[in-house]
Amino acid sequence: MSKIESLTKSQLIEELNELRQQIEITKGEKESDQITINQSWATYKNLIENTDDLIIQMDPEGIILFGNPVVEELFGVPAKDIVGKSVFGFIHPKDKNSSHEKISKFVKKNGNKAIFESRLIGKDGAIYYYQWRIHSEKSIDEKIIAINCIGRNISEQKNVEIALRESEEKFLTIVNNTQAILFIIDIDGIFTLSEGKSLSVLGLERGQVVGESAFKLYEDFPEIIDNINLARKGKTVSGEIELGGIYFDIWYSPILDANNKVDGMMGMAIDITERKQNEKKVRAQIKRLESVRLIEHTLTSSLDLQMTLKVILDQVQKLNASDAVVVYLYDEETNRLVNSGEAGFKKPLLDRIDLSLNKSWAGKTMLEKKLVSLNISDDVNFNHLNIKDLKNEGFKSYIAVPLITHNKILGVLEAYSKKELDKEENWLAYLELVGNQAALALDKASVHGDLIDSHKYLINAYDETLEGWVKALELKDREIRGHSERVIDLTIRLAKKLGIEGEELTYIRRGAMLHDVGKLGIPDEILHKPGSLTDEEWVIMRQHPEMANELLSKIEFLRPSLDIPYYHHEKWDGSGYPKGIKGEKIPLAARIFAIVDVWDALLWDRPYRAAWSKEKAFNYLKEQSGIHFDPEITDTFLQMIKE
Repeated sequence: MSKIESLTKSQLIEELNELRQQIEITKGEKESDQITINQSWATYKNLIENTDDLIIQMDPEGIILFGNPVVEELFGVPAKDIVGKSVFGFIHPKDKNSSHEKISKFVKKNGNKAIFESRLIGKDGAIYYYQWRIHSEKSIDEKIIAINCIGRNISEQKNVEIALRESEEKFLTIVNNTQAILFIIDIDGIFTLSEGKSLSVLGLERGQVVGESAFKLYEDFPEIIDNINLARKGKTVSGEIELGGIYFDIWYSPILDANNKVDGMMGMAIDITERKQNEKKVRAQIKRLESVRLIEHTLTSSLDLQMTLKVILDQVQKLNASDAVVVYLYDEETNRLVNSGEAGFKKPLLDRIDLSLNKSWAGKTMLEKKLVSLNISDDVNFNHLNIKDLKNEGFKSYIAVPLITHNKILGVLEAYSKKELDKEENWLAYLELVGNQAALALDKASVHGDLIDSHKYLINAYDETLEGWVKALELKDREIRGHSERVIDLTIRLAKKLGIEGEELTYIRRGAMLHDVGKLGIPDEILHKPGSLTDEEWVIMRQHPEMANELLSKIEFLRPSLDIPYYHHEKWDGSGYPKGIKGEKIPLAARIFAIVDVWDALLWDRPYRAAWSKEKAFNYLKEQSGIHFDPEITDTFLQMIKE
């Protein structure tokens, strides 16, 4: 008998009620689950329909099973109309094969998730960049039955990247077609970028140093290392550098990260070698012009032959390609070139070149009156310098310039260089110009030298005449014999102590020599009188300064020396003669001589008194300071006497 058959009616009813209650509970739970499912689906549907992302479900072959509303916005067709179509029909032709390959590989590997990018063609023909995140749905046996795809529009970001890349490519194209090098170095000093046409001048290719340490590459160039370190500290650095004869204008600028910290540096180096070479040529030209100008200045300001020769030698040696130079002046009497100055040679040259042999290049230059330039070789005959000597000196080229002015040959300028002649150099023209200026300077100095010799002859003749007058005066007044020589020496010493120099000393010397020349007009009976002079005799004696003035003022050569003969008897307090002037109105030369004249006179016997002792004379001069003598000059003289 079954369980039901054994139950009483009441028991059966009770069982049925419990079963009904369980059915009601189960029904309520199912209804609740359905509500939850419906709510979840509504939320999911809302997300799908309102997201900006493109959502597509497709089978493993790429046939679309579902598409969200973004499909219509993007492709211009309702989402239901793309169901059953191939997803690859909407992909850009250039990305179709690669996308198909990626999906096929994903399916083949039974993948779970993947990310890739592709371009889509929109309804207006516009191209959109999408990043796809895909994940698979699998059956019970773990086989892919569907692929869910979420595509995010990254066109704006991609276009920025493309524009940036194109800009970078254009920039690198410009860099690689100019004389510039662009580089980036990270904070550790490692090159991450190295581009530029000028890399080739350093023997490098584009990108060759990427990954290498700048500190190691340029360890022998401390200036570069210093600049990199400054940039690492956040400083912008610029300047010029030289790498193996190649010059660059270079700058370094720090690269900052999001936290404003230095993350590396970028820089650019521009090849300025050609500019530097041009600057060097310009400086050389300026230097040559300055040399010519200096010689020209010597021509106008100096008439000394040796000084002129020295300037010519110095300036020619400073010209590019001239290591040694010699100037030969022509001697008509012997028909020879005379070595008048040289510089830059290890071994002195021969003093003369005999032009009658007509074998030297210097002689050839002079005779033909034209510049000679050549490279020195074994078959070149220099006559005065054999090839062995030239090689020992290290010379490789030779230039000879004739020194001609007013169609008159003065000599030859020779320049020797340790470099071979460069036909592109234009310094030969400058050297010829220097030769022309040198010829003018030498001609003027030579003429002036002749005038100087004549002038010296006349000066000597004048001085001998003056000495004759002094001798005549000493013969007339034997008591003052030797007085002139003594006072001349002492006066010159005192004048130098007081700072007088140059031509003024010459005038003072002559004035001291002729200080008593006026006594030639004083009668002997007064000049040689053993006793004191009468008042009438003093009147005559005191006329000798006036007589000196009358005699010397008529001789132009002696006028600058007249102050001593005319004023040396004037006194500081104005009590002297012939004019009775006082203080600084008395010419300085006369004030200097006055104290020397009195000092010497006191120390020697005179017809009217015996010589004084030095001590007595010294004290007398000291007493007369500010009365007879200039106080300042007195102090200097007495100090000089002590010394």
